[in-house]
Amino acid sequence: MKLVQHGGKTVARVVDKFEAKDLGAPFKVVLNDSVKVTYDEATGEVVSYMIPDLDGLLWSVVMTRLLHPRKLFGADIKFVRKVLGLKQKELASKIDLSVEHLSRCETNVLPMSPGSEKLFRIFALKSAFKLHNMKACDAKTKLEDGLDRLFDGVKPMSVFDVKDELELNFYRSKMHRKSPGSDGADDGHWDAGLEAA
Repeated sequence: MKLVQHGGKTVARVVDKFEAKDLGAPFKVVLNDSVKVTYDEATGEVVSYMIPDLDGLLWSVVMTRLLHPRKLFGADIKFVRKVLGLKQKELASKIDLSVEHLSRCETNVLPMSPGSEKLFRIFALKSAFKLHNMKACDAKTKLEDGLDRLFDGVKPMSVFDVKDELELNFYRSKMHRKSPGSDGADDGHWDAGLEAA
């Protein structure tokens, strides 16, 4: 995003839809009713924006993509690996691939086999839940549900129209209502909705 020096007045508001292009995701991530954007009042140009709980959003994006049935391509694998903070060597050893093989998968020279992809999804989902700050009971339930979906429901689909862009939509949910006299801090978490754009 290009920042321009503005001398005028600014106005800020929460926008209905915001495409989070700066996350590095190889698919479209749309944030609904949650991003505060500041505009230059005179020009209408975006001066800045604020995404609440960016770390929580990244974990939600990773978990949502892992549970989406579309086949993981190289850019998806690399994005998930980087969000989890793993080097290729670390990930390759966890899912029983050579570093060279994983590198070829990440560059789309080789597709990841269905068995390796399922193992990658399971390992990455487990790792994402471990790293994400979530109440233990919520994490346990979501992890169990996610693993059930991976084993029972997600059959990676490699047949789709390449013109169909994958779009993941996210919403902020409030964990509990703000109490009177609270500082108004955002205490929600990210929830996903899936759509193919």
